[in-house]
Amino acid sequence: MWTRLGKLLQIAQGDRLMIAALLLQAFCTGIFVGTLELEANTVFLEAFGADRVPFALMVSGVIGILIAAIYGYFSKQLKMRAFGILNLVVVIGATICVVGGLHLMEQDYLDFLTFVFSGPLILITLLGFWTTVRGFLSPSRGKQLNGLVEVALVGGMALALFVTPLLVFAGFRIHEILYAGMASLIVAAIAQMYILSHPGKQGGGYRNKHGSAGPIRLFSHRYTTLMASFVVIGVAVSVLLHYEFLSVTQSRFPGGTELVEFLGFFLGIGVVLAWILKRFLFHWIKGKFGIRMTLLLLPVALLLLTIPASIFGEGFGFGGGIQMFAYFFLLVVLANLFSRSMKESMEHPSMNLIYQSLNTRERENIQSGIEGVFSQIGVFTMGLFLSLFVMLQFVELYHVTYVLFVVLLIWFVVGLSLYKNYHRLLKVSLESDRVFDPSALHLEEIEQFDLEHSEFSQELIVFNPYFFHFVSRERELSLLAHSAPMVRRLIWDHILKSSPGLTDITISQMLVNEREPDIKEQIRQLKKRKLKSKLGLQEAFIRERLNKFNNVESEPDNSIGEVFHSGDRHEILAALYYVAEAQDRTFLPDVISLFRDRDPEIQGVAISTAGWLDLGGNAHKIIDLLIDPVLFRAAWSTLVKQGENVLDELEMAFYKPDADIGLQTRIVSVISSIGGARSVQLLLQKLEYQHRDVFHSVVQGLYANHFEATVIQEAQIQNAILRMVQAGTWIMAAKISVRTDDPGGSLARVIDLEIWEVNELILMMLTMIYDRKSVRRIKISLLDRQSDDRQMALELLELLLKEPLKAVLVSYFHDVSVREKLDKLKELYPIDVFPVDLLLKRILNRSGAQMGDFIKICVLDRIGNVERFFDEQQIIAQGFHPNPRIREIAAQLLRKNNPEQYDLVTERLDFPDNSFPGHEDMVRWYLDSTMRLTTWDLFENIGINALFKLVSIARPFSEEWTLDGDTVILARSVSAEEFATLSNGIAIIAANQPEILEQIRYLGTIGACEAFLIDRKEFVELLFDDRSLLHVFCSFLNQASQKPF
Repeated sequence: MWTRLGKLLQIAQGDRLMIAALLLQAFCTGIFVGTLELEANTVFLEAFGADRVPFALMVSGVIGILIAAIYGYFSKQLKMRAFGILNLVVVIGATICVVGGLHLMEQDYLDFLTFVFSGPLILITLLGFWTTVRGFLSPSRGKQLNGLVEVALVGGMALALFVTPLLVFAGFRIHEILYAGMASLIVAAIAQMYILSHPGKQGGGYRNKHGSAGPIRLFSHRYTTLMASFVVIGVAVSVLLHYEFLSVTQSRFPGGTELVEFLGFFLGIGVVLAWILKRFLFHWIKGKFGIRMTLLLLPVALLLLTIPASIFGEGFGFGGGIQMFAYFFLLVVLANLFSRSMKESMEHPSMNLIYQSLNTRERENIQSGIEGVFSQIGVFTMGLFLSLFVMLQFVELYHVTYVLFVVLLIWFVVGLSLYKNYHRLLKVSLESDRVFDPSALHLEEIEQFDLEHSEFSQELIVFNPYFFHFVSRERELSLLAHSAPMVRRLIWDHILKSSPGLTDITISQMLVNEREPDIKEQIRQLKKRKLKSKLGLQEAFIRERLNKFNNVESEPDNSIGEVFHSGDRHEILAALYYVAEAQDRTFLPDVISLFRDRDPEIQGVAISTAGWLDLGGNAHKIIDLLIDPVLFRAAWSTLVKQGENVLDELEMAFYKPDADIGLQTRIVSVISSIGGARSVQLLLQKLEYQHRDVFHSVVQGLYANHFEATVIQEAQIQNAILRMVQAGTWIMAAKISVRTDDPGGSLARVIDLEIWEVNELILMMLTMIYDRKSVRRIKISLLDRQSDDRQMALELLELLLKEPLKAVLVSYFHDVSVREKLDKLKELYPIDVFPVDLLLKRILNRSGAQMGDFIKICVLDRIGNVERFFDEQQIIAQGFHPNPRIREIAAQLLRKNNPEQYDLVTERLDFPDNSFPGHEDMVRWYLDSTMRLTTWDLFENIGINALFKLVSIARPFSEEWTLDGDTVILARSVSAEEFATLSNGIAIIAANQPEILEQIRYLGTIGACEAFLIDRKEFVELLFDDRSLLHVFCSFLNQASQKPF
């Protein structure tokens, strides 16, 4: 039964005990809070009457201020576990004192202290409880389980409030029932200790590293002043209503069982009504009328009830008969019921949204300051005012309604002003460009990183495959004087493999200045590249300039053409340099003939030389080289230099029947880098392309070009967005199926990451039809998996969007459960929730536009290794998948389950070699390693499919591996916080950073480091194709300018 219940609630197997403990704590905390509140109000009215309520509230406010201040201080100084334990000790200690006072103190003193301490004690109990909830649940899990936790808390309170009158009616004393509340608190404490012993997302961290928000800081800005004023006035209204309510209650029910029954059922109904309104009405009102309505609904409702209450009180007072007093009584009770229920269901959620508009670093301080000390100041102030007010001889109870009316008017005006400031701040936030998004960097901006002061200067060049395309000739030559020999070595290596070369005088100067022997050898290699039948490059340069002054046209020199067929390597390279310098198209056929030379260096220089010439109709010969593992960068750079002249040939090559996905994505990359109106138009035409990788490249290309759609083009972008919303909706339906069957499993987590990738594409496309800065700000908060700013981002999104996208995207991104989203979207996208076995087959056979390759790996793992899902025909079909990694895994599963079918897949000529040393279970390696990478801070904004591509070329780190300049190490420290660079994750060239390498070796031997080995060329090629990984690595390496050790 428990297993079925866990699946129904979509709770992972390993989390079920923790969630059960959390729900038990919530339920028992609710019982304690309900019991204490009812007991405190009942015994105080019976012992002292309503006349002493103002003084008691004033004392309670003073105690509350002290407790809230101490609470605020320790919550910022202690870690979550220590603070949780301290909170438990204080609450249990205070409760024991109250319970123990039943035997040690006079009854009147005990009743007064119980009433005075009940408010602050309930406050810190609930604050401590929600601190535990936030500490244990991440934002994504909190969204799923917060409602369940709240139901348990409300259920416990309602149970205590409804059952207590029955127990009193059965003969129990009201004081004795507090023992039940104490027992519930002890059970809640045990549950909380169990939770704290298994910390969640914030298990070891500080709750806040900044100082508390004092009165001067709160009132130094108009916006925060309005926040504090609105909350304090709201507390004052609650105090006034509570005093009126207790007064009329005492007049109507002087004491005994009737008083307990009335208070118990009234408070219980208020709690249940508040939950119903918050659960079912708040989001509807907010979506229909906006946050202004939810913020001001309570003041308006109370004003409408206060006016007739004042009329009845003034007209009839207490001498107007029982019937007239009953009307006054009902109005006051109804007003208090509205206040209690709507404060929890409307005011508090609205204020939580408004708090999110504050700076992240200050938000928690300001919120805790307002809801802690300042709210208790409101209790004290109103208690003091009532104590003085009721001392006036002419004052009757109904006169308090006049004061309430004035306070409500002030509250309404402050609330309206707060909303206007909030709305203005939203508009300012949309226009703000204060957020940094690495994915928004241009390739040109990455090239401009400061190489001179970075500790990872070589990595910034090696890991940026586009570096030499965008670097200017002047900067390239300036880097030849870089202080790091490794950087100079890389620059000379590039010069040797590209065109044009350097003049003799420059080479001679560099040779004299250089001190490294191996670099000197590189320079000498370049110096050997001379045309024996021609003048030196410097003399040729001078002759060319003199000919221009003399207006004499030089005759074509046929001797250059002969050099290309001479077989002399240095002569050929020198001739290529000459052609590139002169940009002489006469020799284009000779240059093209070298594309197939056996010497890769000659091939690269020939391709680079072709970039300086007009290719005419020969671009297709270079396009074919885009998938060459060695020459792809030179081919890409040459095609981009050609500009719009090659767009037609690129378009033809894209649609060739034999063009694979890799070639198509690189063609899209070339088109987007060429830029211009014609390129953008070609990219727009490819938005209908169904394969995920190609579609993603197209969207990134438009995004990189800062494309802004015209009215006609806007329809194309909207259709693409709606198509991706449909894909995301389908994946969310899959999420329900998978979580019902195996909540918390790897497949469920991968589906979450798939949805993240779809959301990223949607938001990138939104920048093309709305303000780019505004969408970028929203994008960062919505895509951050640990963000606390989602509600603020959704408010900004709703303010920014227009129909027809507004209704769809607001519902799609709405921060509610998946089932609620599907219910809202089902009219547009009627998606079915399939049984898991059928869903797995659908995932394997869906179009690539909806699902990436990694989730197919996860599905293959289940189909091949879980008996109830085993399907041999599906595995055989995946053995012919275009992705070689999927083919490998299918073959391995066949070899494991049915060796006779293994040859059916592996006999293909293009089947990979399949060698994965040390890991027989390749599927498990891919799954575990990829999911581990998703926990690295370095990859927090990287899609799961990009990480899978990274893992597919990686190998587990081992001391036995040879570490040299061709090896890249990807590493992260998992325990040593002092290793700042490794704590987030980093990629380095093994031979380049010996100090970091030693730290990786040391941490690896004690199991405190995750590390992978990758071939440098494969890694660079992946960065060439995946701009997200490129941005992440280059941005991180540029920021890590200080020595890490």
